[in-house]
Order: sequence, then C-alpha cells, then structure tokens
Amino acid sequence: MKPKRRRQRMKTEERRVQVSRMYAEGKTQAEIAEAVGVSQLQVCHDLKMVRRHWRESAIRDFDALRDEQLAKIDEAERRAWEVFERSCEDAVKTRREVGENGEFGTGYMERVGQTGDVRSLDLVLKCVERRCKLLGLDAPQKVVETDAAGNDLSAEERRERARQMLIRHGYRPGNIPPSQN
Repeated sequence: MKPKRRRQRMKTEERRVQVSRMYAEGKTQAEIAEAVGVSQLQVCHDLKMVRRHWRESAIRDFDALRDEQLAKIDEAERRAWEVFERSCEDAVKTRREVGENGEFGTGYMERVGQTGDVRSLDLVLKCVERRCKLLGLDAPQKVVETDAAGNDLSAEERRERARQMLIRHGYRPGNIPPSQN
C-alpha cells in the first residue's frame, strides 16, 4: 500500500473512532459533522461502516466464546469418561493380619469386579445436553404467552398486547395494520 493511501486510511479510521465516540455520547449526525469537519452524509457513511465493524467483531467474539465453551465441555466429557472407565476396572483389596506384637503378618490380595460409577455417565449426558443446547441442536421449544395466573392467552388477548406494545414504541393506532384472523 502506498504511503499516501495508508495515511488516508489511518485518517479515516481516526475520524470513525471520533464519530463513533460522539455518536455514543448521544450527539446528532449534524453535530458530529460540524465538530469533525465533514458533511452529515459522510458521518452517516462512517456510522454505517462502524456499525458493520461492530457487528462483524461481535460475531467473531461470539464464535470465539462458543468455541471456548465447547472446548471446556469436551474436556469435561473426556474426564468424565476417564473416571467411568477407571470405575469399571477391577478393584484390588489387600488385607494383612496384624500379629500379637503389632507387626504385620501374612496378607492376601483380592480382585473385586466393579460395574462402573453411573454418576460419571450422568456428567457425560449433561455435557452432551449442554453441547446440543449451545449448538442449537435441540428441538425448538413452544413458548406461549400467559396471564399472571399462568393461563394461556387467547388469540385476541395476544393481539391486544401486541397492539399496546406497538403503541408504546411510537406507532399510532391508525398506522398499525389490522389483524389477520
């Protein structure tokens, strides 16, 4: 990249940092444009690029966080399997007889078969469930809006709540499309 182009890119990046900071402070695009010395249209374009960058970095950050959590789940599952496999191995019990003067006498070893610790399998199952949830592999859950007593709302009650929410968010009743029955 040529030095002139590199300087221009750095200047643009510095301006976008300044624009995003002022925007986060609640300044209007016109106020930002005047303070930075560019047009309002340029501020609009800069904010569009800043938002795109934020969105892309948020996606990358989310992916990295998900990958980190998956690695932790994998490790927990691996260890749970190790514990289960060890719990399936024969246990060795040793026994020594103690003589009258307190010294150990003869002893013997006994191998006892084990069936495995099911608590480890429970941990494996929890890891699998958590992984499926994190990856979105679970079947979608039906969510039904209810009243304060926990009773399902009728279709008309749901429509009325949606209408009230739209009004709270600035829609005028005349601008709300009629419900489709």
